[in-house]
Parts: sequence; structure tokens; C-alpha cells
Amino acid sequence: MSATFAIDVGVAQRFALVLARVAGVVGFAPVLGGGNVPRVVKAGLALSITVLLAPHAALPSLRGGLAELAVAMGGEVLVGALVGFVVVALFAAVQLAGQSIGIQMGFAAASQFDPMSQASSVVVAQFQFVVATLLFFALDGHHRAIEALAASFTRVPLLHAEFSGGVMELIFDLTAAVFVAAVSVATPVIVAMLLTNLGLGILARTLPQMNVFMVAFPLQITVGLVGIGLTLPLLAWWMGHGVDDLSRQFGFLLRHLAAS
Repeated sequence: MSATFAIDVGVAQRFALVLARVAGVVGFAPVLGGGNVPRVVKAGLALSITVLLAPHAALPSLRGGLAELAVAMGGEVLVGALVGFVVVALFAAVQLAGQSIGIQMGFAAASQFDPMSQASSVVVAQFQFVVATLLFFALDGHHRAIEALAASFTRVPLLHAEFSGGVMELIFDLTAAVFVAAVSVATPVIVAMLLTNLGLGILARTLPQMNVFMVAFPLQITVGLVGIGLTLPLLAWWMGHGVDDLSRQFGFLLRHLAAS
């Protein structure tokens, strides 16, 4: 006996397009998108989410061949990447603040390779990224991202995404908010270290025989670490505010992606 399997073309195309959008989110996510996460884990997570969401997506109307399907999948990957970018901006502010603080503390020379960003990163930035990740999961930020991904298939059906000016406006607003948030988180620690350097400068003028350089480096590290510890509640408050604002940002993005 020979068994035959019939695969509906529309169902297969729907699965491929849903997988493309989910892969865009998984590949662009701050935690899962890092190079230290095995590709098998990323692929397995993307396939698992696709199996759950694909039956709820509308069947696409593709009449072309593989070339048209490939172009359509590229568009869906871009939609998923935009959903992931909303979360990326939240973590980018934390990393930028940690980079600024670490440079002021004198850790720039001791930078390490960060597998998350695939670039050199100051130790302080890595520490704040880990704290922000724990806060993100504790505040159910990952649930909001998954809910936005699931809602995108209803509000922005497959092959119906439209990249309007509102989408670009959101990208620019999120980019500007990264710098504003980074300054807000890093300013208290940077100001404390600047005052410390000012005091060391005055001390060097009044006591020339004192080796200020031997005192400055450990003192800067101490002041920086104390400042980071004291500003952790500020970081937690800012992450809570950012996670609460994710729903509004996702809604704005999906509304403009579905604009006709």
C-alpha cells in the first residue's frame, strides 16, 4: 500500500507567512535575538508560536510562484521586526545609560564583548541589561509582546501591512526616547562622579605632594558603584513605566500598519 499526503497550498503559504512574521520578532528581540542563544532554540520557539497562531490568521491570496511568496515573507519579517523594535528601544536606553556610566567610571579600557549586541560593551552596561531583563520578565513585558504579536494577525492581516508615515514617526519617537531615557537614568551617577572629580582637582591644587591619580581611580569606581546601587529604584521605576507604555506603542504601530 502506498500512502499519499495532500497539502493545501493556501495553508502552507499561511504557515510560511506567519512563521516569517514570528521569526522577525524572535530574531529581533533583545533577549532571544542575542548571539549567545542557540539557533535551534530560536527556531524551535518560532515554530512553536507559529503552530499556535497560524490557525487564527486569515488565508492569504497569493497567485504567483515562489518569487511572490519570498517577497511576501520579506514584508512579514519586516512587520515582525517592527514589533520587536518597540521592545529593543526599551533595552537600548538601559544599555546606553550603562555605557555612559561605565566610561565615566574608567571601565572603557576593560570593555568586554557583549553577545547580546555583538559589540564591545562596558561591564556596567551588561549589568544593567541583566537587571532590566529580570524586571522586564517580572513585569510581564514578554506577555505584552506576545499579545501584540497575536493581535497583529487580526489587526494587520497577512499581506495587508502598509508602512505609512505613522510607522516612521513611531521609529523616530522611540529613537529620541532612547537618548532621553538614557540621560535620565545615567545623570545622577554621572553628576556624582563629576563632583568627585571636581573635589579631586581642588585637592590636587591644595596638596601637590599627594598622588591624586592613585586615589582617583578607586574613588571613581566606589562612587560609581554606590551611585548605581542607589539609582536601581530609578531604573526599576523607569522599566515599569516603559513596560506600561508598551501597550500604547504596540497599538499605535498596529493601527498605522493597518492604515489604508
